[in-house]
Amino acid sequence: ADVKSAVEARRKAFDAAKSAYRSGLRGELDGRKAAIDKLLSSYKEEVKAVATMAKADCAVEGADSKIIRKTMVDAMSAARKKFQTERKALDKVNVDIGKLVTERKTAIEAAQKAFNAAIDKAKMELKTAWGESAQKDSKKVTE
Repeated sequence: ADVKSAVEARRKAFDAAKSAYRSGLRGELDGRKAAIDKLLSSYKEEVKAVATMAKADCAVEGADSKIIRKTMVDAMSAARKKFQTERKALDKVNVDIGKLVTERKTAIEAAQKAFNAAIDKAKMELKTAWGESAQKDSKKVTE
C-alpha cells in the first residue's frame, strides 16, 4: 500500500510539474507572439506613414526629389532600426523558458527523492517483516 501511494504521489507530482511547465511555456510563447504581432503592426504603420509623407512631399510643386528621397530613406532606416532593437528585446523569452525548465526539473527531482525515500522505507519494513517471520518459522521448526 505504501509503495502504491508513493507511485501515485510521484506520478501526480510529475504530471503537475509537466502541466505547470507546459502552461507557462504556452503563456510565454503566446505573449511573445502577441508582442511580435504588435511590433510588426507598428512597423508597418510607420512604413505606411513614411510612404504617405513622401507622396505628399512629391505632390508639392517645386519639391526637390533628392531631399525627399533622402528624408524617406532616413525615416525608413530609423523605423527598421527601431523594429530590430525592439525585436531583440523580445528575445529574452529564452531566459524565461530556462526558468520554467529549472522549476520543472526541481519539482521532478523533489518528487523522485520523496519516492525513493518511500521505497527505501517500504524495503526496510519488508525486510524487518521477513526477518521477524523467518525467526518465528525457525522457532517452530526447532521446537
